[in-house]
Amino acid sequence: MSGPIDLLLLNASNYPGQPIFPYAFVQVSALARARGLAVTRLDLLGRPRDEWPALIAEHIAEHSPRMVGFHIRQQDSQYLHQYKQVSGLSRPKTRYFPVDDTRWLIEQVRERSDAPVVVGGFGFSVHAARAYEFLGPDYGVCGGPDAFFEHFEALVSRDVDDASSVANLIWRDSQGVVQFGPREFFEPASHVEYDDRIFSELCQFYARHGVRLSLGGLGEVDVPVEIMRGCPCKCYFCTEPTVKGRKVRKRDLDVVMAEVEFLAARDVRCVWFICSELNMAGMSHPLALAERMQAFNRDRGSRRVLWKAYNMPRPGMTREQLRFMMSTGYIPGWNEFTSFDDTNLARTRMPYRSADVVAYLNDVLELSEDREIYYGPPLVKFEMFLGNAYMDAAALRNTLAVVDREGFQTRHPYGGAILATRVYELDGALGCGTSETSFSIGPEGPTESPDLLRPTFHYSPALLDALGSRARVEDFLRYVGSTFLSYRYRAFLDLRSFLLATSSPAQLAGHLATRALLGQLCSLHVQAHAGRRRHPEQEVIDARVLELWQDPSEVALAALLQASMPEASVANGILDELLRVLFQLAEPELEPLYTYLGIEAPGDRKTPYRVMRQLYARFEDEPALIEGAVSTLGLAPGSLARLRLHHILFDYNVRLEPELGELLFEPRAEPAQLVGS
Repeated sequence: MSGPIDLLLLNASNYPGQPIFPYAFVQVSALARARGLAVTRLDLLGRPRDEWPALIAEHIAEHSPRMVGFHIRQQDSQYLHQYKQVSGLSRPKTRYFPVDDTRWLIEQVRERSDAPVVVGGFGFSVHAARAYEFLGPDYGVCGGPDAFFEHFEALVSRDVDDASSVANLIWRDSQGVVQFGPREFFEPASHVEYDDRIFSELCQFYARHGVRLSLGGLGEVDVPVEIMRGCPCKCYFCTEPTVKGRKVRKRDLDVVMAEVEFLAARDVRCVWFICSELNMAGMSHPLALAERMQAFNRDRGSRRVLWKAYNMPRPGMTREQLRFMMSTGYIPGWNEFTSFDDTNLARTRMPYRSADVVAYLNDVLELSEDREIYYGPPLVKFEMFLGNAYMDAAALRNTLAVVDREGFQTRHPYGGAILATRVYELDGALGCGTSETSFSIGPEGPTESPDLLRPTFHYSPALLDALGSRARVEDFLRYVGSTFLSYRYRAFLDLRSFLLATSSPAQLAGHLATRALLGQLCSLHVQAHAGRRRHPEQEVIDARVLELWQDPSEVALAALLQASMPEASVANGILDELLRVLFQLAEPELEPLYTYLGIEAPGDRKTPYRVMRQLYARFEDEPALIEGAVSTLGLAPGSLARLRLHHILFDYNVRLEPELGELLFEPRAEPAQLVGS
């Protein structure tokens, strides 16, 4: 749109690591359109910061906006490693301080236009009073802007005589004193918010940023449609009730389905239904929505529209209800669980308990394997909020015991732990901790005191006490997340380097040669019954494994151990399969070692958790374990048993440190004499 407009809406708060077309662009534009107001939108993601002033000047010159609005979706990324160095994680190169960027942009607008400036959005509304003072706009909108648009003509003329009656408005009176209108939580839109112009902009946005939208098939990102807003819960870290209210307000499903029909007519194949959690007000609304989606998709065949929404493992949702929802195209999603410990769940004020989470997660994982009812991608990631403010040793031990008991580690290729809490002020108090226990990071580095407009974090005091520093907490939780919550940690282990440090090509060739025929037969059997393949070059790996069993030469193994990237990945795969068969064939020979370590039962070697649980019960630390095994069992240098000893510690990613054992496993009922103590 060219020519004069009523509102120029700008966004400098898009996170570079996850481009999202602002849903506020859709919703604010729909509210303005209903009032006959024209809006032009500009998202600055991907535009170099030094080009922003020229872009702003160009839009102001072209459109002569009567008002300029700024949307702040979020105050920061909430990712700790975005703002400080975390062991094992690289810091993103792109700076991300959207509140500071918005302030600078407001100054640029002021230099080029006399139009009043208004700021709103979820990120603004979390700390609206602070943000208003820092940013210095003419107006702020805390929460929904419905009333703002009702009074747009007066406000654009800077007439604030009736401003005190405008819900959610922030402004300065004639004396320069900041004033606040009444707080009101509005209902979701009663009309369709999308039109062709905004949908075209959405498509262009994702095309520009190289993100595959769910058009013609399932993409990387979906199209949002609000179905309800508000949340009655009091989770200590969450700002949703502050911004959207504690009452759940449901959107008319006729309007929701009209949005779906509009999008489906443009070949959208997956929508994200916006809400706090789908089942927050019970199951009637999500089941009614699922029935609507079932009827909508009935005759669409492969052109069915899938749908996503966050869900919560609250009591009252049955497996059969979940099964029905998934059969209508639902792809489950949830916010990270804080733990599998009821005391911790109560302290974090989660509205469910461990048994609810376990049942829900098992149901979702099992139902997602049924391709007759589930149309989404595999559920591969398992993240938990293990760095929550109330995590302690008992809660962590209980959580990891449940993870292992239920087999969650072996069912997820990707795992991770959130390391700390992003702190906000909720209802006049910090969500957790104090100004002494929290720290903030600004554009120039750490601030002298906490500044809640900047990324502000709080670590679990119990974990800090146990481990001694923030860096140790970060390293420990990253280790727990990668090793105990998923099986793919092995993909990051360098088996070649391990073998070069603990063996030699000649020794390895000798071990293989003594079992060459059985090794070849066993590998053929493994390959025939392998099921899901783990490596994209699996056929190459299988062929090379068989070749090496046929001719386990020192030269061939030396070449394998010295492979460079990208061949190193294949080399590691080959060596991994060779060793697994080798150790399996040598099981009788290795039994004394397994017995000494306390892992003689095959089930004790199923997961890193089980191996480490046994080792922590017997050994003080890794040197004591190795020294004791070598001396007690007489493990000669170069022997297969000695190689297996080191391989167990490597392959299960074992860390044997006394302070970690107290966090990971239940203390012994009666003190036992540990090897090395």
